[in-house]
Amino acid sequence: MPLFAPRWVVPILALVSAACAPEPHLASLAPVRGVWVTEDEPYEDRSFELTREGELVLGQGGEIRETCRIQSVQVTERELGRFQFEVSYVDAAGVESLFPFDYYLYRDVVQFPGRKSVHWTRSKPQ
Repeated sequence: MPLFAPRWVVPILALVSAACAPEPHLASLAPVRGVWVTEDEPYEDRSFELTREGELVLGQGGEIRETCRIQSVQVTERELGRFQFEVSYVDAAGVESLFPFDYYLYRDVVQFPGRKSVHWTRSKPQ
């Protein structure tokens, strides 16, 4: 009998083990790392990326991208499979801001407060 873990086990383990990592705030981002995009207007030319290096890259349309340094991450499980992330970051001008979003583990979808009808999905590598 082959041994395997269900698809949902890895992200859950990443969240649980985040407190043991040298930089826990970066480890807690493991389930949501990558580039996120949407096809919904008016955001279809926008994107955001959470990197392994602790950066939040905001795609603002066209070739305009702003790279920000992540300062802290708070993750709260709101219900089974829905996690609320609050990413605190500092932009190039030194201004600290908050980037809150909900991550739905079973659908691999991100939604922002106040824009629940807009679904962001992980971009597939090309």
